[in-house]
Amino acid sequence: MSEKLTHQDQLVDYNQRICNKILSSQEVMALIANDPDLDLDSPEAAQWEDHIIDHAWVDDTVQESGAFVTVDVDVTDMSSGTIKDMRVYVEVLVSKTYMALTPSLFKGVKGNRRDNIVRQIDKLLNGSYDFGIGRLDATNIRTVTTANKFSGKLITYMVSDFARNRSLLP
Repeated sequence: MSEKLTHQDQLVDYNQRICNKILSSQEVMALIANDPDLDLDSPEAAQWEDHIIDHAWVDDTVQESGAFVTVDVDVTDMSSGTIKDMRVYVEVLVSKTYMALTPSLFKGVKGNRRDNIVRQIDKLLNGSYDFGIGRLDATNIRTVTTANKFSGKLITYMVSDFARNRSLLP
């Protein structure tokens, strides 16, 4: 029996694929964990996985200082019937008390934690052909208003993909 795929299925798939790509980046996870030598296969690394979130918000009750990455996807145009335009939103949120990087720990890294996480994520995603039929292209990176204790940057990517529904085979 076949099951009809919806556009929402792809939104879920894109979110998961992007989150997995970020989780597999030693550079991003090291910045989040404040450990430049973080081993992604270690039990210590697993405790940071909940800092990569597949929706565009962080719970208001978060009490810890830290860095979080949220991912969300919208279908922005399906008017052609065959191609749809999608936007991917990756937001990097960092507690103001966690913003600074220790130069002796992250040797040769300039700037703050938030901007370096943004840089590493953009290196992972921008220009990628792993999503849709076209390249995933950054359209803007901007500072966003966040909860009082956080500072945030939002990266917006655009990608086109097939709009027609397909059947999923068992």
